[in-house]
Amino acid sequence: MVMTSTHGPGDRGTADADVSEALECFYGVWQLREWSATDAATGRIRLAYNGRVDGHLIYSRDGWVSATLMELNRPVVSEDRHALRQLKDRVVAEGFGAIEQRDAALMVPYFLAGWGYVGYCGPFRVQGAEVFHEIRNSLVPQWTGTTLVRTFAFDMDARQLTLLANRDGKTDRLVWQRADSDVEQRELG
Repeated sequence: MVMTSTHGPGDRGTADADVSEALECFYGVWQLREWSATDAATGRIRLAYNGRVDGHLIYSRDGWVSATLMELNRPVVSEDRHALRQLKDRVVAEGFGAIEQRDAALMVPYFLAGWGYVGYCGPFRVQGAEVFHEIRNSLVPQWTGTTLVRTFAFDMDARQLTLLANRDGKTDRLVWQRADSDVEQRELG
């Protein structure tokens, strides 16, 4: 199913039944099942994080989206907030030249954990076959205040959502499965 309207979930306009039905397909929690990237120049397909991914996408009825995607088995990071604050203050005041070898033990796991994580939220809207994620907060600072555009398609029973994102000569393909709270509870338990 592809939606063919410029109405967003927060609009008070005269959205027809098709628009309401299509928006209903978005609402809820989605679990990431596959994330691949195709290089436009070579046609080569690579799995993000070598296929070791997990994530959730949440579309709320009040027009917001929240996305978290992560590499599985990321390194454990320090929770010593005092040491981390001291390191941050030293780097801000003195630059990266102030980093000592012992500081790397604090910094490297954070780099690896951050590299293996994507998180953002903000309002969303739909126009035609595209969904627009208007980023208010993001782990990636330069995404804040921007809009991420995704082409979308639902399967026939709206249990699977495929999003395509084009950037830097690559097309990311993310396949999401509607989360079933009973199934997720059994997996967690």
